[in-house]
Amino acid sequence: MSFMTSHHIVVGIDFSHCSANALKETVRLAGAKGAEVTAVHIIDEQSYAHLASKIQLTKAEVMKKGREELELWVVEQLGRPGPVKCEVLMGQPFLELVEACYRHDADLLVLGTRGLTGSDDRTGVVAAKCVRKAPIRVMLVRYHQEEPFSNIGAALDFSVTSKLVVREATAIARQFGSRLHLVNVIRPVGEKLGELIALSKVIPPGGEPPWREEAEAGFRDIRQECAEDLEGLEVETHVTESVSPSNGVIEFAKQHDIDLLVLASRGRTGLNVLLLGTTAEKVIGATPCSTLVIKPEGFKPPIGV
Repeated sequence: MSFMTSHHIVVGIDFSHCSANALKETVRLAGAKGAEVTAVHIIDEQSYAHLASKIQLTKAEVMKKGREELELWVVEQLGRPGPVKCEVLMGQPFLELVEACYRHDADLLVLGTRGLTGSDDRTGVVAAKCVRKAPIRVMLVRYHQEEPFSNIGAALDFSVTSKLVVREATAIARQFGSRLHLVNVIRPVGEKLGELIALSKVIPPGGEPPWREEAEAGFRDIRQECAEDLEGLEVETHVTESVSPSNGVIEFAKQHDIDLLVLASRGRTGLNVLLLGTTAEKVIGATPCSTLVIKPEGFKPPIGV
């Protein structure tokens, strides 16, 4: 499902500046498509149990007060009463967010990269866990992202999921009139690469691996298969070299002032791999921009989430 057909977005709220930006971005995304938005705040059950004797409020009273505070906060952030439903839950934050997504049949979960503590260059524990295990697409919005996305990057490895990444990125770029950058990371060529024994069989004698040519061919295929999605957009393609795929994507995002990076939670395996689960996690944790993580078709969360 793409943004063209999104019908319900859940946004997690912890009253931080980061989640305020997440709320505003959610409303922007939903506005043009008429999607429903539910703002969800989770009261950690363990924290409540620890403080229950001191605050002298029942669970019901805490939930009611939390709902009132959330409704006031949403209006304050948006500057007006908006079409945002508010929901306060009590439990384990990750599990409650996932349950809310299931209950509302949501197709996108939006979160701030961090909460009230921590630094913006690190992704919070709950946000990172949602990226890994939530059953739907997850967008993480950075602390400094206060304006609509203007420079969108799509990290591709030319797997089947890459088509989904392109279609998501183009839908957002079209909605906001953004510039779109398609990037593929390849291994560096030259003497250092030739020293890797494991690669000796794919490197022709006296030559270099044909990875750049393969990347260019991959871009041609993507442009052809997604021609309708890309039509009328300002699109640039980039092949960048890096020993570390995650570092390659991160540096690319910095160099091109990307404010939203769209990537797959898992890519293909093999020699020219770009986005495996661990690589995507490194990118999400260190990239300076907001991210949208696309799950492969048929993705199922791990048992025991």
